[in-house]
Amino acid sequence: MLNWVRTETEGYKGVRIENFGTSFNDGLAFLALVHKFDPTLFDYDGTCNSQPSLKNAEQAIEFAEKHLGVPKLIEAKELVEGKDNLHINYSPPIKRRILRLLLANRNLN
Repeated sequence: MLNWVRTETEGYKGVRIENFGTSFNDGLAFLALVHKFDPTLFDYDGTCNSQPSLKNAEQAIEFAEKHLGVPKLIEAKELVEGKDNLHINYSPPIKRRILRLLLANRNLN
């Protein structure tokens, strides 16, 4: 799973995936995953690196919930503060949702 996140977020400014704990605390890894899925939702380079970690985390959780159908599993403040490693649960639903949508799109073409 970690390798998948690493691959999907490769090349995104500010994202360095080393583990499921601290690598997600600034919200950038989640924003990169959401942006990878649908780059039309927001300008990653223009927005993400110019705002505080809490704002990144809030946006990532909001975009994942509204646009990817991923339920809110953690509060942004908990993510930024690294509470309980709950954020490890976020990647599998995002991955499954992305894979389902990609497969559906491929079948339509």
